[in-house]
Amino acid sequence: MARDNDRSTAAKEVRILHISPFSFGAIVSLCFAVYCLCSSMNQVRVNFPNFSPPLTTASFLKEIFLNGGLGFLLGLVFGFLAGAFIAAFYNMAARTTGGLRIRIRESEDT
Repeated sequence: MARDNDRSTAAKEVRILHISPFSFGAIVSLCFAVYCLCSSMNQVRVNFPNFSPPLTTASFLKEIFLNGGLGFLLGLVFGFLAGAFIAAFYNMAARTTGGLRIRIRESEDT
């Protein structure tokens, strides 16, 4: 293993000082929406035998897509708000701390 001051190893340092709240919010929003969609559809599937009136396949699918769609929309909204808040909080903290520092080593051996 080569040391940092060895000539065979070059180290680059990258600092992340700003994250776009809109972009990060959109990414978190989509991830959270897919999670909520799957979670809501699975919740209906698990609770399906507990419905008191006998349900048909059509009403089962209606319940799945209604709850899944509602979960998807709520996931989009709350995921975007959470992602934008996290990015804004990171940007505020990065101003005072200098941001995230990543060191990339490039070696001639590999």
